[in-house]
Amino acid sequence: MSKRLFAILALASLAGLGMWAKDPAAPLALGLQQPEYLSVQVASPVTVLVTSPADCSKELTLSVRSEDGLVSQPVWKEQVHLHAGMNPVQASIAPAKLSAFSIGEDVLLTAQIGRASAETEVTLAAKAKAPRASKWSIAFASKPALLYTTSDATLSFVVANHKSRTKQAKVVLKFITMRGKVKAKMKVATVFQPGTNPLDIQVPTATALLAKSQGATKLRAVVQVQGQSRANDMAYLDYDLSASAVGSPLSGVAPLSVSFAGAVSGGYPPYSYDWKFGDSTPHSSDLSSSHTYSTPGSFAAQLTVTDLLGGVVEAAPLTVTVTPPLGVTCGASPSGGAAPLPVNFSAAATGGSGAYAYTWSFGDGASSSQQNPSHTYATAGSYGASVTVTSGAQSASCSKTITVSAPALAVTCSATPVSGPAPLAVSFACQPSGGSGSYVFDWNFGDGSADDASQNPSHTYSGNGTFTAVVTVTVGSQSASCQKAITVGG
Repeated sequence: MSKRLFAILALASLAGLGMWAKDPAAPLALGLQQPEYLSVQVASPVTVLVTSPADCSKELTLSVRSEDGLVSQPVWKEQVHLHAGMNPVQASIAPAKLSAFSIGEDVLLTAQIGRASAETEVTLAAKAKAPRASKWSIAFASKPALLYTTSDATLSFVVANHKSRTKQAKVVLKFITMRGKVKAKMKVATVFQPGTNPLDIQVPTATALLAKSQGATKLRAVVQVQGQSRANDMAYLDYDLSASAVGSPLSGVAPLSVSFAGAVSGGYPPYSYDWKFGDSTPHSSDLSSSHTYSTPGSFAAQLTVTDLLGGVVEAAPLTVTVTPPLGVTCGASPSGGAAPLPVNFSAAATGGSGAYAYTWSFGDGASSSQQNPSHTYATAGSYGASVTVTSGAQSASCSKTITVSAPALAVTCSATPVSGPAPLAVSFACQPSGGSGSYVFDWNFGDGSADDASQNPSHTYSGNGTFTAVVTVTVGSQSASCQKAITVGG
């Protein structure tokens, strides 16, 4: 069995696997082992691998075509009996079948059974001048070969030169239709060192556009040394596959719910999707998805799209900025007391997304923009003091209740005159302060006469003696007294 690379098309040449999905009677896959060469002097053995879902009988054909598609020749045909599973089928191509082609020419050898097909490129040679076993290899760095028609594309390869010396070689890119017709070519001459050589080939936009317009679906890379094909690799062409993504909102307070939406164009549908949200949570396989970020931070969300051929593109990442929620605590000391009551306020903010701004409202019409202000309540009452903190687009509030009681009741009084002969007329006066509400007065003149409820009464003492005049003032639940001594007579 040849040691050269199998030219088995992984997608069963799309026409294999794709047709199998529609026609259960068709072979599942068809693989073609690449011969060393096809001889124009002796029969050339060819091995075809046919995978069948069940026992059946099918006609297997081999044909050879020139790269330009102008010459096509059936070279072998036979009814083969297949068992369920993989079946190696041995074919032999007679030299006479290759008479339409030239020695040294690279041709496309195609195997077809039903609607499944596989192909490989091989060189025609006389037996005496057959190419020696190749020690070259070339491989696409990624498959399929993504070619963007909107900009120049870079194709990356790995070329192995297992010779002991540096060699000049050509890498030929052949754009091929599904039927194997070569529609466009590119040639790049370069020098390969012994061992493994990375190689990048620039494909101009015009070349990709031309290949696409002519229906090229495959790209073959061939290493030619001294005019002989030494190695090749094939990849399907995947044109214009691109993806974009948007998200809204892309910033906000944790927990932040973001709606993501993707868009895909080009390539070969159906597509599969993979959203990575950047916060170690499970991925999403939907084109449009919602995700909630529960912790603050900056996250890179990205959509990866894979098409039917296995082409992979990534949309530009989206940066999601999640800020911690704004919080505020506040204090008031003291929180209650008699008026006038000075109170020291304090506020402490956390989270948010920037500098803090404080707005205090003390509940009595006064306000402050300080973080830790002081305020004096002049009158009794219950006041709701609150602070609102803003940071970026966020705001948070905290409030305290301040209970202000009335000042303590105080009473002063006077009498004029405080002594003299009877009958002695005395004018009294009372000056209360503090308390809350209307004052109630009660004068007791100390001589047994009736009390007086006036604030500033007058009273005449008729008999001699020393008398104690007392005024009691009541306001709310408070009361206070004041007294004066009055001396009448000698």
